[in-house]
Amino acid sequence: MSKNSSAGKQVNSNLPAKKPSPRARSENGSSSKSSQKTLIRPPIVCFLGHVDHGKTSLLDRIRRTKEQLKEAGGITQSIGACFVHGITFLDTPGHEAFTAMRARGGKSADLAV
Repeated sequence: MSKNSSAGKQVNSNLPAKKPSPRARSENGSSSKSSQKTLIRPPIVCFLGHVDHGKTSLLDRIRRTKEQLKEAGGITQSIGACFVHGITFLDTPGHEAFTAMRARGGKSADLAV
């Protein structure tokens, strides 16, 4: 039985690595897969579209704010997020210069409007 040192840890090179079985039994005999809890998160809705098509205005109506009036030049220049009525909303910029940012918002959403 030879032992190699790797990053300060001793590794037994004679034993094959074992991956845990997805249906491994716990001490009480129940399957670990059935004892795992499913985490439920609120849906993420992303507003996508061209500049000046009302994405931020629509969100302002939903959240009862006036964020659009605060935007430099009247256009959204960053991704905004808010949580209203159990839903996470993402507001994305519509200008062509922010295409990559808009794509990131769309990829993280469950639903795009």
